[in-house]
Amino acid sequence: MVSEPHDVIRRLFTIALVIAGSAWGSYVLVHAVITGDQKDPAPTALGVYRQLLLKSGFLIFSNIVLTVFVGFLLFHLLWYRQVEFVSDADCLLSWQRDDDVQVPLGILRAMQPTHIRVPLWAQAFVTKPIYGDGALHPKFVKIPPAWRSLDEVRLPVECKPVST
Repeated sequence: MVSEPHDVIRRLFTIALVIAGSAWGSYVLVHAVITGDQKDPAPTALGVYRQLLLKSGFLIFSNIVLTVFVGFLLFHLLWYRQVEFVSDADCLLSWQRDDDVQVPLGILRAMQPTHIRVPLWAQAFVTKPIYGDGALHPKFVKIPPAWRSLDEVRLPVECKPVST
């Protein structure tokens, strides 16, 4: 199955967050052990955390990171929409861009609703049967933004199996 772009971004962001948190925690503990009491580094670690959190460089950096994260989140919430696709047969679903390049979105199973997060500017969806050489079935749809309609968007997709 084709991995959706937002799943890949979410996985990479989670990995980066875990690595950054581990590195920061390790740095603070090592710094506390080296500069403080080797027997009980916990009070010294709290002091080091306090010093790091109150530095102006850290505050500026954390504000920039938070602003970028909130902007990224708002972009995805406002300009992407969860769409439910229902197909009459197993088929591949792609989004056809303006330059006739097809971006694969996923696999649709027969009569099973499949939820896929698509950008609002995606208007031409192309389906192709999985089995056999079938014709492409383009479907042009205008997806309403979330601020206009909060109803769930459902698209029936035609993908007739190839007769042999």
